[in-house]
Order: sequence, then C-alpha cells, then structure tokens
Amino acid sequence: MEYEKIRLLVEREAAIGHRLAELAAHSRRAFQIDAGYAQSGAHARWVGWAGQMAAVLNTELAQIRAQRQRLDAEMRKAFARHAALKSVNKSQKLRRKQERDAVKRAQLEQLVVLCPPRDRRAPGQ
Repeated sequence: MEYEKIRLLVEREAAIGHRLAELAAHSRRAFQIDAGYAQSGAHARWVGWAGQMAAVLNTELAQIRAQRQRLDAEMRKAFARHAALKSVNKSQKLRRKQERDAVKRAQLEQLVVLCPPRDRRAPGQ
C-alpha cells in the first residue's frame, strides 16, 4: 500500500520535473526572439506567465517531496517495528525451545535415577 503511494508520488515528481524542464527550454528559446516580437509585449506576457507557472510547479514539487519524506519516515518506522517484532519472536522461540530441552533433560535424568542401566553380561561370566 505505502509502496504504491510512494510510486505515485515519484511519478508525479518526475512529471513535474519534466514540465519544469520543458518550461525552461521554452524560456531559453523565448530569449532568442526577433525584435518585433519583443516589442509587441507578447514576450513580456510570456515571461510573466512562465515565471508564474514555474512558481506553481515548484510549489507543487515541494509539496510532493514533503509528502514523500513523510511516507519514507513512516516506512522506516514500520520496518523498524517489523524487525523488532521479528527479533522478539525469534528470541521467544529460542527461549521456549531451551525451556522444553531443560524439561526433557530433567525427565531423562529422573528416568536414569529410577531405572539405572542393567549389566548386560550373561550371569556367571
């Protein structure tokens, strides 16, 4: 679920980066214009619009990056919790096994005391 959210944010981040790159390329070409276009005022409007659009895109990009940082932090916390629980479970399993082994050892010792090993030699030998 979180991976899907992060994937979508990364895709949006890439799309905005692409749009910003296109805007910068168009802006560079706009500065290489003929004098008539520059005097008409259209160039000034373009530069103003491009500046506003870049500001909007950069704001959106900053918001996406902030969301991604929050999700990354949540994912790190979730991973740490998972790793801690896994470690605790492993420790508990080991402790339970050691306890079972101790009980089996104690039972075996009691059997040895109650039923000592017999001498297997034939009588009279």
